[in-house]
Amino acid sequence: MLYLATYSCSGDDRRSRIGEVVAGLSDNSWNVRDDVWVIESEDHATKLRDQIRRHLHKDESVIVALLAGHAAWYGFDPDAEDWLLAHL
Repeated sequence: MLYLATYSCSGDDRRSRIGEVVAGLSDNSWNVRDDVWVIESEDHATKLRDQIRRHLHKDESVIVALLAGHAAWYGFDPDAEDWLLAHL
């Protein structure tokens, strides 16, 4: 299953640290932009959310949503488009 995960956190150091956490959730993930990720995982969205949430401060947020196979995009480089086509 593919999930879209995005989070808000303060500062570049925090964003980088949370990005490392998200990248570690799967052997196959893609950092779309800054704090937006696509994660391939057999885990439920709740479990993924909880794993990210443990590293967030109280004023920060996260959402993890299942991608159902329908997507449209614009402005990505060919490698990104190839990744999307192969995984969606």
